[in-house]
Amino acid sequence: MKINKIELKNQKYFASGSQETPCYNADVYINGKKAIHVSNYGQGGCDSQDVYPQFMHLHKDLSQMQILEKVNEYCMKTFGTETYKWGTIDIDLEHWSQREMFLRRDQSYLRRAMSKNVLYFKNKDGVEKGEYYSVKKQNNTSSLIAYIKDKYKECIVLNDLPFDDAVKTFRGAV
Repeated sequence: MKINKIELKNQKYFASGSQETPCYNADVYINGKKAIHVSNYGQGGCDSQDVYPQFMHLHKDLSQMQILEKVNEYCMKTFGTETYKWGTIDIDLEHWSQREMFLRRDQSYLRRAMSKNVLYFKNKDGVEKGEYYSVKKQNNTSSLIAYIKDKYKECIVLNDLPFDDAVKTFRGAV
């Protein structure tokens, strides 16, 4: 089984159910085919990863465990490691799925928020602390942005950035 592309689709995040881990479920597509259902109940355990029967049928020579091993190998080879305050981890299917789920959630939030508001950080320190500000858009949005930039010389206005850069900045990557 050769993996060329992996995508997370049909995700549902349940913030109210998230206690120690994110409570969510989603589908992993491999090379455009619905392959694996991933989910977590949000109470501290690992993700459940179940290969769909129709995907198993396409790869009759492999067991569910072998398919999951190949997907984990692909993720670790493609996405590498990530460093946190407490250490470094390999990005396996579970970590990739959760990271993608939170990325999509942030993208969705920003699209909605930036369509109605001007979002900005007063400075890079604010980005690191996650302290952003929101001002409702008015008739003349460009004047509002100019006012904010004049008032806060070091500000970073998310609405002025390409969307992918705005997402990275919003998530703390200055």
